[in-house]
Amino acid sequence: MRSRMLRKILALLFVLVLACAVPGCSCSKKEEAAQPDSTEEKVSEIPENTTEEERTESESEKEIRRSAETESDSETKKEDKDPRSAVLDNYRDIFVVTANLLNVREEPSTDAKVVATIVKNGGGEVLDKTADGSWLHVRSGGVEGYVSAEYAVTGTEAEALAIENCTEGIRITEEVVNVRKIADSHGDILTKAYEGEVYRYLGEDDEFYQTSIGGEDAFIHVSCAQTVYYLQEAVPSGSNEAENSLEGETDAASDSEEDGTDTAESTTAVPTTTSPARPGGSNGIIVCIDPGHQAYGISAMEPNGPGSSVMKAKLTTGTQGCVTGIPEYEINLQVSLKLQAELQARGYSVVMIRTTNDCPLSNAERAQVANGSGAQIFVRIHCNSVTDQSVTGIINYAPSNANPYMSQPVINSSITLAQTLVNHMCAVTGAVNRGIILDDSMTGINWCTIPVAIVEMGFMSNPTEDQLLANADYQRKLAIGMANGIDAYFGR
Repeated sequence: MRSRMLRKILALLFVLVLACAVPGCSCSKKEEAAQPDSTEEKVSEIPENTTEEERTESESEKEIRRSAETESDSETKKEDKDPRSAVLDNYRDIFVVTANLLNVREEPSTDAKVVATIVKNGGGEVLDKTADGSWLHVRSGGVEGYVSAEYAVTGTEAEALAIENCTEGIRITEEVVNVRKIADSHGDILTKAYEGEVYRYLGEDDEFYQTSIGGEDAFIHVSCAQTVYYLQEAVPSGSNEAENSLEGETDAASDSEEDGTDTAESTTAVPTTTSPARPGGSNGIIVCIDPGHQAYGISAMEPNGPGSSVMKAKLTTGTQGCVTGIPEYEINLQVSLKLQAELQARGYSVVMIRTTNDCPLSNAERAQVANGSGAQIFVRIHCNSVTDQSVTGIINYAPSNANPYMSQPVINSSITLAQTLVNHMCAVTGAVNRGIILDDSMTGINWCTIPVAIVEMGFMSNPTEDQLLANADYQRKLAIGMANGIDAYFGR
């Protein structure tokens, strides 16, 4: 019995051993699966036993995922895109000026009348070019004319420069808009703004865009304006045709790398304003204002006057307050912007030599810009300093009757302008009237072909006057006094 049972068990074991040794049985498959051939082709991520419905759904999911990834990439690219590139939307074929100041002429010829000027890194739209490619037919700031192609770039190079140098501004979209002193619809009105004018964007406060006008904070309701990116565009030359072309200027001359000036169809200056002259109500008079100095000097030399053998440094940084420590160039600009606003409110058009503290123009170049601006007078704003800290008061400078560079009518008018300005400034401010000094050593006077006066508003070397010059209320008095003097000069 036991023997029979033992034989059955042994037989069963034998069968099992044979079964495991036969190829194709389940045990063999498991062993093969555990040791896959490394040369096998990779299978699809979708299992072979997946239904057609499941397969379609999986493919759809992948498509959705790819679409989402693409959209995400697109959004990332949008976020990475420089918002200043919106400036390119204003031009179909943009050009950007590479000279300090480029003339826009009526015809493609150096003999043609100059109708406008465009500052460095300013530009506009290319309409066409001459057959030889030496002149570009352009439109800029409402002006159409021709510029020398040698001093402008187009295409991708122009686009890159435009994006790099554009300014964010606020464009007025309503016919007439109140500009308020605070971000409140019931705040005091500072001035008016007009449709199409563009002001520098300085931020947003509640429902108001913030800008600066005449050195003061100004606020414009967002419903009346829109933010834009813009290039400086052409500034019309005005009606003074005699000054349309600078003496000795040629369109074909090359730039001088030694002193940084352009002896080309460019003139070398930046006659820009924070806002354009307002349409309507103009008294027809243009005033050019030069806020003296800037943030850094120019040690290269220039002639003291046209044809002079006397050479002087192109520009200095000026003095600074003995108490406040404020640089003169900052005070000069603050008062000049207040004078600009005051004159515009009285119906004058104003050309500003600079509206920032970065304006690398020499004294001669500033005078040349004033000459070609169409302005009837040139007012140069400065502060004074001497070793004697007790000295105070206002002094103005004008050319003498013996000035070898200026015509007698211009000299006479300059003396009258300087005297009239100092009298009215002292009347408003109560400052000591130190009269005028006739001086023929001032480069910024000698290069002028229009009446000019240098206004020395006070002594930063005197502790009391230094603090007054930094005071906004006193600055307004200075601006009002100058505006009164300009009114009197023109018999208004």
